[in-house]
Amino acid sequence: MKISLTLLLASLICPSCNPKSDSPHPASIAFKSSGAAAFREDEFSDWMTKAEQQVSYEKTPPGHYFAYTEGRNCGGLNQYRHILRPAPLDQFSEWAVYWGLSADEFYQLDLKLLKTGYARQHLQVFMDGQGAAFHQAVWLKAKPDSNLATPTSITPAPR
Repeated sequence: MKISLTLLLASLICPSCNPKSDSPHPASIAFKSSGAAAFREDEFSDWMTKAEQQVSYEKTPPGHYFAYTEGRNCGGLNQYRHILRPAPLDQFSEWAVYWGLSADEFYQLDLKLLKTGYARQHLQVFMDGQGAAFHQAVWLKAKPDSNLATPTSITPAPR
C-alpha cells in the first residue's frame, strides 16, 4: 500500500513528465521557441538530464549535429532533448549547440558567436519553478566561399 500511495503522489506532482508526452512543453512555467515547428515530435530524443544530453552530444556520429535542442522543468528537474540530423555540409562549415544557459551565459556566448560569423538558427527558453530562465540554442556558420569543396566533417564550436 505504501508503494502505490507513493506512485499516486508522484503522478499527481508531475503528471505530464512522461518521456513521450503528447505535449512537447509540459510543466514549464514559461516557454519561448524559435523554429520548433519545423520538427516533428517523433524526431526528438527522449527527455534527459543536462549531463545525459552532454553524453549524447559526445556520441554524435560524424557528419551529424544537434539541429534543435529544447528544455523544460519537470517537477523541479530540468530536462533536455534534441533532434539529431545530418550536418548541412553543403552550406555550413561549423555549428554550435548549447543548453541550460543562464541569461548572462547566453548573452556572452550569443554575442561571441554572432561576432565571429555564426547565425543563430534556433532559440528556446524555459523557466524553472523558481523563475530562472534557461536558454537552448543552435548556431550555424556559413561557408566563406560556396565554391569550396565540401568538407568531410562539420567542426563543432568549442564547448
